[in-house]
Amino acid sequence: MSTAGDWCTVSWAPGKNGTATVVISGEVDAATVPLLEKALAEAARAATGVLVVDVAGVTFMDAAGLRVLLGAQAEAANRRARLRLAHVSASVQRLFTAAGVQDRFRDAIRTE
Repeated sequence: MSTAGDWCTVSWAPGKNGTATVVISGEVDAATVPLLEKALAEAARAATGVLVVDVAGVTFMDAAGLRVLLGAQAEAANRRARLRLAHVSASVQRLFTAAGVQDRFRDAIRTE
């Protein structure tokens, strides 16, 4: 399950034990967040436990991408699931800090 735009590729796959993983590559901004929103919605329907969002391939993320991640985190909590961010780069972490939301993602971030 993959979608691609000019500057962003998003795919997702179900995993074991009720998990689903969304993998994002490229630039996440106002022009590409619809791809991310679609993949997150599909993956969230499949995940019963943990929704992993792998951002290792993200080369740029702006406030639009941050908004989508915050929304996905809230939606996961509403379903009694968890959102985990994997392979978070220093630039994405700086966005979280600049926006003042680093504490909202503290337990969700996995840099390994």
